[in-house]
Amino acid sequence: MMSALLLTVSCGQKISISGNIDENPEIFPDYAGVTIPQNIAPLNFSYLGDEPATLIVEGKSGTRQITGHKGLFSFPMSYWKKLMEDNAGTDINLTIAVKRNGEWLTFKPFTISVSQDKIDPYLSYRLIPPGYQAWKKV
Repeated sequence: MMSALLLTVSCGQKISISGNIDENPEIFPDYAGVTIPQNIAPLNFSYLGDEPATLIVEGKSGTRQITGHKGLFSFPMSYWKKLMEDNAGTDINLTIAVKRNGEWLTFKPFTISVSQDKIDPYLSYRLIPPGYQAWKKV
């Protein structure tokens, strides 16, 4: 599927995928297979390998590449919000491509499920006795 894929980077450069690596990428934090609410902050993460890497994001509204800087993939806020809105109730597919020996190779893709549910816009905390009263005596 990805072997002949030609992708365009936002700056106009193109990479050609030459092959696949039959392994899962080493990322931190490991977001593979998680379900997230649609209004969560961007899930930036790092690829733990040493090679130059690009993240390929596939959703309902198309495909986009995000270039890793020293292994860190950071989603632009406006893109992340649109990605979450467009894919609420479905999955987004993420594939990391690395450059080895002058060729771009892709790891096994992983998914993040986007829930239609949202996080509440605020949190409230309440001091419940006797916990806070007993602590004052300590």
